[in-house]
Amino acid sequence: MPAISVRLIRSALLCLVAGAGLGALLLAAPQSGTHGWWRAHAELMLLGWTGQLALGVAYWILPKHATGHARGAESLARGIHPLLNAGLLLGVSAWGLGLPGWVLAASRLLESAAIGSFVLVAWPRVKPFGIGRQGR
Repeated sequence: MPAISVRLIRSALLCLVAGAGLGALLLAAPQSGTHGWWRAHAELMLLGWTGQLALGVAYWILPKHATGHARGAESLARGIHPLLNAGLLLGVSAWGLGLPGWVLAASRLLESAAIGSFVLVAWPRVKPFGIGRQGR
């Protein structure tokens, strides 16, 4: 499994633990949880857990290129994890702590850059079965 996939999947598991813990705290004391913390919980679970897990598995499982770098532009792929997690951290902080709107906008820009990088890396690897295989 590529190191990028390992980092994404491990981060996804950490987000699962953090999101489940935050959700448990919010359920234990519902009157103390503000609307922002519920949104932070949703961000951790949706983007942090499921999003990172999906990206990590997809990067690992998509077919390799027949020539050149097996999984595409590695320098671009290495940026996916830090961009996504920086955006996630900003987003959770913005929702939970009620930070100004520009912090949430910056988090969305970072997350969008990470998703855009993934699309650029993965797009050429999505192909019909049998195309590009040796001997065909």
